[in-house]
Amino acid sequence: MRFLKSFSLLVALFLIISACSNSETNISAKLVGTESLYKNKLSNKLNIENASLAVSTDKENYLIPVEKINFIIENTGSTSFGYGETLFIEKLESGTWYQLPYSGIGFTDEINELKPKEKVIQELPLKYLNFHLTKGTYRITKEISYKREIYPLGVEFEIR
Repeated sequence: MRFLKSFSLLVALFLIISACSNSETNISAKLVGTESLYKNKLSNKLNIENASLAVSTDKENYLIPVEKINFIIENTGSTSFGYGETLFIEKLESGTWYQLPYSGIGFTDEINELKPKEKVIQELPLKYLNFHLTKGTYRITKEISYKREIYPLGVEFEIR
């Protein structure tokens, strides 16, 4: 009788733990966000005519907990580019890029000018991410405008 009670308790505990872990997995999957508009690898450079621009992060690898990520846009050419304040962070999961959701923040639509030989550093608003950064491959995506055309750029980094 004692063995049966212990066994039943063990089975019940196992079922509860299994249910919790499945629930946690489903919650994580929902928080990963929507599939990226940019399914393939994005270039971190744009070279058109006399225009040349590169994007990067301040590090290639970050350690948990990540406190700050700086996104750098550098105009190395002789022509101006346009850029907005919007920055998106995406996570690579099972070969698919997912855009991570923000909460409690909005980006303006205004276009800033990045003049030749200028560099701009934008801090990623990590405190507004509705996602807990875990180990994995990530990228920041940014749309750059040049002569009324929009060009998506991205830079990958690792969190370890």
